[in-house]
Amino acid sequence: MIYQRFLSTCVAVLMLALPASATAGTLTLTMIPSSQNVTQGGSGYVLHFTLTTTDTVGLSGFNISLLTDSSSGINFTAGDNSVTNYVFNGNSLGFAFDNPSGNNTSDINDYAVTPANAPVQTLGPGTYGLGEIFFSIAANAPTGSLNITLDSTSTSFTDSGSNPLSFNVSNTPIGTLNVSSPPVVPEPSSLVMSAIGIATGLVSLAKHRRVSQKA
Repeated sequence: MIYQRFLSTCVAVLMLALPASATAGTLTLTMIPSSQNVTQGGSGYVLHFTLTTTDTVGLSGFNISLLTDSSSGINFTAGDNSVTNYVFNGNSLGFAFDNPSGNNTSDINDYAVTPANAPVQTLGPGTYGLGEIFFSIAANAPTGSLNITLDSTSTSFTDSGSNPLSFNVSNTPIGTLNVSSPPVVPEPSSLVMSAIGIATGLVSLAKHRRVSQKA
């Protein structure tokens, strides 16, 4: 009887010592905006990523890997974690951005650093920022709809034991770019000719009015 009580106490203590990742709600990865209008030759565009959880979860790390067609004309240029409610705020190993297979692909990742024995960030229900990626569009990019997809073999969220956490994606594909040609800007010579034409027309109209008044 005493042995059973002792064993029960040990089990209870071990359960309390387990990391928060033992409890996991529904995780949802979202890219914002999910649809964006861009133009050939444009730059300074940005994609934001968030993680929403419906329950308490322990997160030790994440990696988000984006793929686009090699002929898409998209160039992922940079990434950072200057986002609202960053998921590893104050507990970050170091946010990283990379182009693993060319500028049309992009990875962002980060990991918790504390506690030392099993680094983990305990997240309550809510939405957390994961980072942002900047990109440009080549001048010769094909116009039309361009899908941005997740590399399912590389995108992951892990608990304190480096075990994968299941997650949902808000959209499939995660995002779409609508590529169009930039607006045509008239050449200076065309503007001059147009101005001369308008001035000539106004002079002719004035002469016509004077002739009509004399008659």
